[in-house]
Amino acid sequence: MRREIARPTAFLAEVVVGQRKVLEDQSQIESGQYGTFVGIYDGHGGPETARYVCDHLFKHFRGFVFMQL
Repeated sequence: MRREIARPTAFLAEVVVGQRKVLEDQSQIESGQYGTFVGIYDGHGGPETARYVCDHLFKHFRGFVFMQL
């Protein structure tokens, strides 16, 4: 039995730049056949670290899910 899950119709995000002049955080929303992945990556390791995680983490999750199918 397959159950349909209601999908959200809107997303809201708010960004506040504090003491730093450059926002170091990254975020992403990826939707697909098997669900929605929302990632918010804090830039405490610097903007490059947060950007790297944003660019690579979801790809690894997706690969893992496809291996399980």
